[in-house]
Amino acid sequence: AEEKKVAKLVAWGFDRGTCIDALKQTVGDVDKAVLRLLAGVYPSHLKGPVSKDAEEHDEDELEELRFDERTALESIFGEDCFRELWQKIGEVLGIEITIDVQVANVRGKSQMTVLVRYDPPCQYPYSPPYLMVRCEALPGAQTLKISRALCQKAEVMVNKNPGEPMLYDLIEWLRTTVEKEAAAAKEKEREKKAAADKAAAAEAKKNQPQPKSKMDAVEEFAAKKVSRDAFAAQAERTNTRLSKQETLEKQLEEARQKAVQARAAEKEREDKHKEAEGREKSRA
Repeated sequence: AEEKKVAKLVAWGFDRGTCIDALKQTVGDVDKAVLRLLAGVYPSHLKGPVSKDAEEHDEDELEELRFDERTALESIFGEDCFRELWQKIGEVLGIEITIDVQVANVRGKSQMTVLVRYDPPCQYPYSPPYLMVRCEALPGAQTLKISRALCQKAEVMVNKNPGEPMLYDLIEWLRTTVEKEAAAAKEKEREKKAAADKAAAAEAKKNQPQPKSKMDAVEEFAAKKVSRDAFAAQAERTNTRLSKQETLEKQLEEARQKAVQARAAEKEREDKHKEAEGREKSRA
């Protein structure tokens, strides 16, 4: 049973140790423990729901103002999102209102519940009520931060228009503020992603071959032209050398042919000469 009480208080964003201490100081009374924790939500520089120098007002007058406001709020938010908190029959200590709101870093809408208490000696609407925000989509520390901001806004509104019911305007301020923070967080995330994409693109571009400038292209073309001209000159020299070598080989072949023909003619003359000498000897 004690663990259920602790869990109920922790659900409002308070740390476990603080909840256990509050229950010990209130002898396990959850309602009184909640009230004790709610009183600690208001920053110390604010007067809060109970101020020593606050003017006391008739309880019947206060309840009449609160009743009219509760009736209007139930009509606006509907039975599913509005709940009265009863101490006993005929005595309402506060209300709970649940709204759908876009919170930072969460996809889609989330439910946020606002707890409002005005246990005596709270003089709401002549003083701010006890306030606390619960949202399961957010960590406890963040909901506590939102609750403190809500308390500060409530005190500003009471100081400006004491005695005027303000819960609807306060809840709309809460919705607008939380959704502005969500939009700012989304924009920040978008800018972060854009910066990361830009850095990745710059890195990819750095690793790609850089395009040549006009001057580089001209120099490269000139270098290639020089290379082609040098190759053509070398080829021409080679062809000339081969042509000369071919001509020389042809001339040598012709000289060999002439030498062979000359030896053959010489041999033929020698044979004829010998044949003539032989005939002369025969006649002698």
